Amino acid sequence: MGFLIQSNHGTVGNFEVVVPRVGGGMDHWWRSNDAPAAPWKGPTIVFGSANDLGGVTLIQSSFGPVGNLEVVVREGGQLAHCWRDDGGTFRWRQRTALPGSAAATGSPALIQSTYGAGTFEVVAPLPGGGLG
Repeated sequence: MGFLIQSNHGTVGNFEVVVPRVGGGMDHWWRSNDAPAAPWKGPTIVFGSANDLGGVTLIQSSFGPVGNLEVVVREGGQLAHCWRDDGGTFRWRQRTALPGSAAATGSPALIQSTYGAGTFEVVAPLPGGGLG
C-alpha cells in the first residue's frame, strides 16, 4: 500500500507518492500541480532491498531549507527511516533501522511533533495486538 501527501514544492504544492516495489524496496512519484497538464514524474527508486515492504508512511518535515520528505517503512518486522534532501540535491538518503526489539506488523504512522526541535513520532501495530 502506498502513501500520498501534498508537499509545499511549487506554488500550488506538488503531490508526492511513495509505493513499495514488487520484489523489495520503494519508489517515489511526484506530480507538478503548477504545470498545465499536471504531469506525473517518476518513478525514482528510493531504495532497493531483498525484502518486500509491509507498510510505508510519508510526511514533509520542517528539517532542511524547504522541508525534507521523511519516510518510515516496515521491512519484515523491522521499521526503518529514510529521507530526501529537499535543500537542492533531492537525493534520497539510505534507510536507517529504528531502535527497539519489538517486531511491527501492518503499516506504521509517522508525525513530526512540536516537542523540542520537532521530534518524529512513530506508531505501528504489534503482532500480539496493541501499538508500539
